[in-house]
Amino acid sequence: MKNVHEYLRMLGEDSVLILSKNNEEIYRSVGEGLKPLIEALGKVRGEIVVDRVIGAAAAFLIVALDAEEVYSRVISSRGVKILEANRIRWEALRLVRSILKEGKECPFERAVRGVKDPYKAIKRILEVYEGE
Repeated sequence: MKNVHEYLRMLGEDSVLILSKNNEEIYRSVGEGLKPLIEALGKVRGEIVVDRVIGAAAAFLIVALDAEEVYSRVISSRGVKILEANRIRWEALRLVRSILKEGKECPFERAVRGVKDPYKAIKRILEVYEGE
């Protein structure tokens, strides 16, 4: 099994990388924010997700992708709780309290605040995404 540094090297400059258990690439995307994960919904399922930043909203999307492991540069404490509640192993270089965008709480994080059901969270995430 690789460690977080090795997976982040594989990610390179891309935003999201989804792998099989055998570390075979299933999906790779460049995009800002949650766009790569949202675009992966319904197209792929992967055991391993590598992403630059994971907050609560990204964690809910990762649950929907049926991931078993997650690797990231930065992860929020709420993202950790969501992943752990869904039995998804995670490893990150840095744990933060919350995900900010331009000094304020990220709109996607705000949309899923207080939500526990992944499907309800994804509905809210898509509403915000389509409204941008």
